Amino acid sequence: MDGNITYDADKIRGIKQTHQPSPWMNDYGMFSIMPITGKMRFNEEERASWFSHKSETSKPYYYSVYLADHNVTAELTPTERAVQMRLTYPSSENSWFVVDAFDKGSEI
Repeated sequence: MDGNITYDADKIRGIKQTHQPSPWMNDYGMFSIMPITGKMRFNEEERASWFSHKSETSKPYYYSVYLADHNVTAELTPTERAVQMRLTYPSSENSWFVVDAFDKGSEI
């Protein structure tokens, strides 16, 4: 997840995507994605969603989390060079997919 997060955190502001070609180079091309419902919100803190480790699955080959404030399940699985993602939204006319580039070099 994006930002400096610890295991005891209970909010997710976005799912960080990055490019790291080797451990000796810094990440670059970073951005965050966040599925939200209801009113469109671009601010990280306003769009954050509560989650619980009880509704999370974390394995080297699969990650899933239920974003309670948006009633969305996010699932990710790595591929050789990318990630496959599935987002399960509730029936709603107000479902959004926010892509947020970080400052200092990232852009969309």
